[in-house]
Amino acid sequence: MGGRGLWLAIGLLLGTLVAGCRDQDPYQKPPTPVKVKAVESGGEERGGRYSATILPFTQVDLAFKVGGYVREILQVRGADGRLRLVQEGDRVAKGTVLARLRESDYLVKLNQAKSQLAEAQAAGAEAKSQLNEARAAFEQARLDHERARNLYEAQSLAKADYDAAKARHDMNQAAVEKAKAQLLVAEARVQAVRQQVAEADISVQDVSLKAAMDSVVLKRNIEVGTLAGSGTVAFVLADVASVKVVFGVSDVVLESLKTGTALTITTEAIPDEEFRGQITRIAPSADPKVRVFEVEVTIPNPRGRLKAGMIATVVLPGAGAPAPIPSVPLSAIVRPAGAAEDYALFVVERRGEANVARIRRVKLGPVTGNTVAVTEGVAVGESVIVTGATLVADGEPVRITP
Repeated sequence: MGGRGLWLAIGLLLGTLVAGCRDQDPYQKPPTPVKVKAVESGGEERGGRYSATILPFTQVDLAFKVGGYVREILQVRGADGRLRLVQEGDRVAKGTVLARLRESDYLVKLNQAKSQLAEAQAAGAEAKSQLNEARAAFEQARLDHERARNLYEAQSLAKADYDAAKARHDMNQAAVEKAKAQLLVAEARVQAVRQQVAEADISVQDVSLKAAMDSVVLKRNIEVGTLAGSGTVAFVLADVASVKVVFGVSDVVLESLKTGTALTITTEAIPDEEFRGQITRIAPSADPKVRVFEVEVTIPNPRGRLKAGMIATVVLPGAGAPAPIPSVPLSAIVRPAGAAEDYALFVVERRGEANVARIRRVKLGPVTGNTVAVTEGVAVGESVIVTGATLVADGEPVRITP
């Protein structure tokens, strides 16, 4: 093959390669796999029903004031009649000793303080006795000095004898002042040691942890043998003779509520019974994250049927048909780029044969369990991404997985 033929063959080969490259499609990112869920109706406005959480009327974290090893935990009789350690759900009366630390270390300190107090009191008694002796000696010296002065003025006593009587008077007077100062020091020492005894006695008493009220044990964080430091929370107690039902409302609904208003509460756990309570607190400002006002209803709970953590439904009085509020899982909520204070979610829209993720900025309402109400930005029935929302961008194709 001549040179001309070789170059012709190379040209034909390059042309074929270029044509093949032109026939290839540019790279496209495959659709991101996501899971979606239809937006549901999660609540009502204007005189409808609101989801709420039941909380104890009072909850206390019971902590040790001193540290040490747990020696003893309260025992109660279980359903089988056997003794067991007090646990979550048990009722305890006010003043009941729930746990004790090993008190030997604190008893040693108390006994040492008491011994020091006895020594200080003995020193104080000795200083008082010395003061009494000094006062008696001074009184005798004072009388001798007055007698010597009278005799000296009557020229019946030599000056040397008078000077000796005056010296004894001054010396005994100084002794009295010294004894007074020593007694003050001894008394101050007694007071200081008494304070140490009182503090040591309080420490001995503080090894016992007592229930602050008639309550239910929500949590026990210690076992026998646990080394508990000062401030260690050993028990969480709750007063559930009354409970608080807490829920959030928008500013529009807030206008129709006031403290003292009677409301009806129901629970799925006790479906056949309604509970009545009164509004006892309305938050003066909205939660900056969800922009709702927290409302608290207090309900008597003498039989303890309402438990802390239960979900309740609060019925608000109002006219007109309630409007449904869209509700989505919390996993659907994301932060839009460049707006760290706002919230958004991805709605899946159909574009021809493809599913496309479109971002929507939304306003959130109250949170109930793992769902959150959306007051603006999405409608009931729309499909939102609940898994994979952080992996997609606005306008990207997605692949819906089961």
